Amino acid sequence: MARLFVTTGNDQFTQALVTSLSECDVELVDEAGAATHVLLGARPGSGMAAAVTDALAPLDAHIVYLANALEEQDGPAVEVVRQSGLPWTIVYPNAFMEYSFGPFAPQILMGVAFGMSERSRVGFVALDDVARVVAHIVEGSGHEGQEYICTGPQALDMPGVVALLADVVGRNLDYIDLPENELADLMMQHAGIDSREDLDNMVLGHLRAWRDGHADVVTDTVAELTGQEPMSAREWFERNLSQFSGKPSLMQKAAHKMIKARYGGRVLA
Repeated sequence: MARLFVTTGNDQFTQALVTSLSECDVELVDEAGAATHVLLGARPGSGMAAAVTDALAPLDAHIVYLANALEEQDGPAVEVVRQSGLPWTIVYPNAFMEYSFGPFAPQILMGVAFGMSERSRVGFVALDDVARVVAHIVEGSGHEGQEYICTGPQALDMPGVVALLADVVGRNLDYIDLPENELADLMMQHAGIDSREDLDNMVLGHLRAWRDGHADVVTDTVAELTGQEPMSAREWFERNLSQFSGKPSLMQKAAHKMIKARYGGRVLA
């Protein structure tokens, strides 16, 4: 019987991934030594290749590497997996909905959502769909040496995403597109990220890839491997409506007026 050990860290992403996997038809184990498959995940920063090398050293299992298709710095880590001598499968989530849309929650209470990707399109994918792909790989066969790009059913630009969210929550929302440095300054002031390097690794690198067209990808991978169509952005917003359904305070309404006065010329529809 196939058994999966997840070793992508102890952060919120890993917890969400394990939750999704636990709802799939896959047995999760607590030790790598008891696993037939080990799931490794990309981590931001220039030391990824070394970290993956260290993680692979004690393993004797089929490696499922959750790679970042949008970050060039993940290339050396992917190559480490390919050259490891272990059976491997690489899964590329194009852009997770959870971490692409989640930051909108506090912003939309002010009637806005900020970004820097202009009108470039992105094939967003739900974490649950990627978890089902991973479960299929673990429980199936013939996936050694394969690389899978996972997306949702369509590629959307950010004005379109925000319009969908506005329709779902029943509120007027503006998408405000800023130059990279201006958005970075705004996030450094209000997002609780102290280091520009950390901001670049965690956020700006992804948004830059979106803006430059690298995420304008749609594949049939999820449906072909799992037999189930991937979740759309609208479906994701409807399932996660509670994250976005708060009532704006008087202060947030006042902030909306200030934002519109300052950034009104940056609104994309």
